[in-house]
Amino acid sequence: MKNKTITEAELINIFESYGAYICPDEIEVTAKECNENGSVLHRGLNAEGWAHLFAKEEAYQQECEAQEAASDDEHFDE
Repeated sequence: MKNKTITEAELINIFESYGAYICPDEIEVTAKECNENGSVLHRGLNAEGWAHLFAKEEAYQQECEAQEAASDDEHFDE
């Protein structure tokens, strides 16, 4: 992977591509973390790779939370 930095706009687009929401308060911090980890190729990933990793993890977490909320709603319907 080519070593490059990621912008906040690119980070948002990556999160959106996975259907994940990123809180506006977290965009700057997450982009910085991606760029810091990517600058030393931590775990072999560049900044864009880190953005994809974080976005995939967040999309999975949000899906789990949505399923749990839906399950909780079913219990109230009984």
